Amino acid sequence: MTNTGKVKRNLVAVEKPQSNELHYQLREEELRSMQALGLINNYSLVYFILKLQNPSCDRAIQIKPNQIAKNWGISEASVYRAIAKLKGSRLISVHETDRRDRYKLTHLQEN
Repeated sequence: MTNTGKVKRNLVAVEKPQSNELHYQLREEELRSMQALGLINNYSLVYFILKLQNPSCDRAIQIKPNQIAKNWGISEASVYRAIAKLKGSRLISVHETDRRDRYKLTHLQEN
């Protein structure tokens, strides 16, 4: 919730892969298994949750961090920390609007 008492809503856009790129579509069950086994940290988990929300990477999507937290059994603070770290790492960009934030996922860049 923001200082004005409004619930903050977020929108995420994922960059669409080039047609000649190979890619693997991660399934939710697979991600949940990795989480349960402790094979993935919350930063990666949130990144892949966002990818699951838009596997074709062709549009912006709305996310609610509190809903991600509830659905995946992590704290809302962890979701916000992950979003901040992903933003700081330039894996997502945030586009703020009056009513909601929009996030765009970007591809990892080679050094």
